[in-house]
Amino acid sequence: MLSELGWSGDTVGAALMTYGQAQASFPQLAAEASTVVDPSREVWVITAYFSSPVSVPYAFGFAPPMAATETTLVTSESVVIDAETGIESDACEGCTTVAPASG
Repeated sequence: MLSELGWSGDTVGAALMTYGQAQASFPQLAAEASTVVDPSREVWVITAYFSSPVSVPYAFGFAPPMAATETTLVTSESVVIDAETGIESDACEGCTTVAPASG
């Protein structure tokens, strides 16, 4: 699923929960209003971790689609994906939410 979004990572953490649970646990990530995403909707919260920092573009502190004006280095990226549709509702570069899977 992450590769379909253009993501990669050395390790990944994922958790299935409702959007309301994601908002309560990760307010910096799951920030859409309940009028946009139903709090009872099941979502995947996924964090990709990088062993070495990667450069990501941003514009005035916001990720594209705005024109990138600078880059920053991050060691993780997180995303919220609707469990039924596979549609991404939220993303955060440089934030960690779900611990990597141990194996």
